[in-house]
Amino acid sequence: MSKFLKFFLIIGLIFIVIFLLAKFVKIPIHLKSGQNISNTNISVKPIGSVNFNNVVETLENTENYVYAGLLLDPFGKSNEFSIVDVFNPSNPYVVSGIRFGNSVNSIKVIDSYAYLGLSSGGGGNPDFLIIDISTPSTPKIVGQLRLGVFIDSMVISGRYAYVGVRSASDKQNEIMIVDISNPTNPTVVSKFWYKDIYNSIAITSINIINNYAYVTLAPSNETNNNFLILDISNPTTPKIISSNRLVDFPIPIGGIKFSGNYAYIGLQSKLIDTGNKNIKKVIPANNFIVADVSNPAVPKIVKEIKLGSDDLGVRSLYMDGNYIYVGSTHGDDPKYKYQDFIVVNITNPLDPVVAKYIEVGNAVINSISANNGYIYLGTIGREDNMIILNKKDFINN
Repeated sequence: MSKFLKFFLIIGLIFIVIFLLAKFVKIPIHLKSGQNISNTNISVKPIGSVNFNNVVETLENTENYVYAGLLLDPFGKSNEFSIVDVFNPSNPYVVSGIRFGNSVNSIKVIDSYAYLGLSSGGGGNPDFLIIDISTPSTPKIVGQLRLGVFIDSMVISGRYAYVGVRSASDKQNEIMIVDISNPTNPTVVSKFWYKDIYNSIAITSINIINNYAYVTLAPSNETNNNFLILDISNPTTPKIISSNRLVDFPIPIGGIKFSGNYAYIGLQSKLIDTGNKNIKKVIPANNFIVADVSNPAVPKIVKEIKLGSDDLGVRSLYMDGNYIYVGSTHGDDPKYKYQDFIVVNITNPLDPVVAKYIEVGNAVINSISANNGYIYLGTIGREDNMIILNKKDFINN
């Protein structure tokens, strides 16, 4: 056999192997370990994935199901609320869904009910929905309210839902507290207005710890704060405990999680219109903050670190024991191109350390959830909008 024939046979075999890999093997994503950029890449294959043909805004999960909130599909090709069976994580599939004609921004699941916050737009459509999910194949709306125009965030605590509501204007926001003890008849029991909330672009998250509500904001101007703590011991009359600015310029907070006396806070970058059609990107010096909140009246920053490039923005956080999973919009610096999903070790709260980070296809990670040894990522920018990862690839317990 001539050298030329051998050469062409080898090339042909290579193409056949590439074709088979592309057809039958899921595309690996890159994993790096530690903060040293020069570390060797490791291939990580998603366990499974789902293509909703839409953008995933939020995820929530139970033992065998993931509940996905999706962006409004103007073409009507996808539901804005989908229930996914993940009993076999290598073969997830959509069980059912509901189309609302509005984006689903927030989902909380308690027992047999899913509580949804929507961007309802005008026309008087409800933006707070309660759905009976006791039979996943046939979810049913059992309760609803119209609270505003957009619900940006929500948390459930006991018999109450604490809802971050935005009106048609970016600067008319408030927190509404809804009694959900009767899912078929939710009732607003109080509304909380405060200047920093009212003037914010959005209420990005609400967390309840004991009798306190920790509220994070996307401020609208340089005078607004971005982190508020409320006393909700009496849900009908919430009271402001402290209003704080965590950085010199009021950067939007992309996520916050709590462990003991500490709050772990991820910061976004912010685009500012400086006039004459000039847009300036304001970037925090550090985008991951640890705050001591043992005294809610005087929270104190105890540690700040930089995750990734200067313009990396944190979009979502999920706490899993001594680790926090960070979903981000990675920056333009090629040195940090692998940092879409970041795992931070918080065993020592005063010394958080980046454990591993991956690229998920130059995507934005809008939401993270986890259960039973698996991590679920809801993304923008990938054909498979939800990907499932094995936690063992990131955490060696």
